[in-house]
Amino acid sequence: HHQPELNALAEHVFIRKELPGKVFAHDGGARRVVRVARPVGAGADDFRKQIVFLGASIACMAAFQVVNYQKIGRFAVPFYVLSLVLILYTVVGSKVSVPFVRKINGAYAWINFGPASLQPAELMKIAFVMLLARYLRFRSNYRTVTGLLAPFALALVPVAMILKQPDLGTALIFIPA
Repeated sequence: HHQPELNALAEHVFIRKELPGKVFAHDGGARRVVRVARPVGAGADDFRKQIVFLGASIACMAAFQVVNYQKIGRFAVPFYVLSLVLILYTVVGSKVSVPFVRKINGAYAWINFGPASLQPAELMKIAFVMLLARYLRFRSNYRTVTGLLAPFALALVPVAMILKQPDLGTALIFIPA
């Protein structure tokens, strides 16, 4: 019995509550059941957490699709500043003890809220793109050296703060900017 790969088979995939551990794949007419590994033990908690995050991500995606991008752009500066403040909070947490910040894998890059954690540098990536898009939208000099100074400064501030955590991998994401 040959079991086709899920990626090659599925155009639409959905999980049904009635049959946990099964994924139904629709491939243009025929419906086939593909068995997936059921998580057990600690892996089950991770699986549930990933499903919750998947649902939250889809809800955020839908919300952003409904709202006009120009309205979202108005929040670029406050979102950038909020992200900077949260990163600063983790940097302060690396020097003195502050609530919710602890060392994980050698870096003070996370704010822990019990079962959930937040990495402000990940928010900064989104905030930086939003702010850069908003800034460049009204500029025509972005192809000159002087026109690139402001975007460089906008990237330099979070990079310097992220390097203080230290989190080189996340800081390097900003370098092409």
